[in-house]
Amino acid sequence: MDPNMMSAPAEQPSQPAGGPGLPKLNKKLITIIVGAVLGLSVLGWIGNLVVGKVVGFGMKKAIEAGTGVKVDEKGGVVSLKGKDGAEIRYDVNGDSGTVTFKDEKGQTGKIEAAGSGAAKALPQDFPSDFPVMPGMQLDSTWSLSQPDQGIAHAITWKTSDKTDRIMQYYRGELERSGWTKVFESISGNQAVLTYQKTVNAEKGTSDTATIGIEELADTTNVSLQLVLAPR
Repeated sequence: MDPNMMSAPAEQPSQPAGGPGLPKLNKKLITIIVGAVLGLSVLGWIGNLVVGKVVGFGMKKAIEAGTGVKVDEKGGVVSLKGKDGAEIRYDVNGDSGTVTFKDEKGQTGKIEAAGSGAAKALPQDFPSDFPVMPGMQLDSTWSLSQPDQGIAHAITWKTSDKTDRIMQYYRGELERSGWTKVFESISGNQAVLTYQKTVNAEKGTSDTATIGIEELADTTNVSLQLVLAPR
């Protein structure tokens, strides 16, 4: 997997901003998928148009004629297919949606996302044994999975708890679960904890978890960037 794609969530230390249509994090990931996985740069631009619901009949025909990318829009689901066989399928409902893709080699992957305030549950493939501090309110989710290449999650919560208590919880729970701390930083109202856990010592693969904390006047934002190595 392209390392730039897997490290993308780490650029979001706090809650990703929402907005009309899909959250900004989703749109960024669409561009990353297109550029890093599919290799069809034209689909990055088309993808944003599709997600923005601005592809009408005339624009659809113009895109197909000008780029050679086939656009199929049915029942709120938009599919894009390039000449080399790469495909992207957008199934979007408000601030939540799924993007599935296949590259020119036939390798597949999926993104599931729910924007700020829209998340109702953790992604289906979120590990059940990873600690989640009780009392936090789930805010947004993003998940990228590719068979045999790993899984990346970016999750945000809101809580009334303060930084010290949150850090104490995660230090204790992760270390009891076999995770090793590799980085810790506290600066002003923000804090970051990064832990790793060996998956395969021979191959040198590890899971990585980064917890970001932003303490505001009336709430605390907690983000988790969890990258799981292939099993």
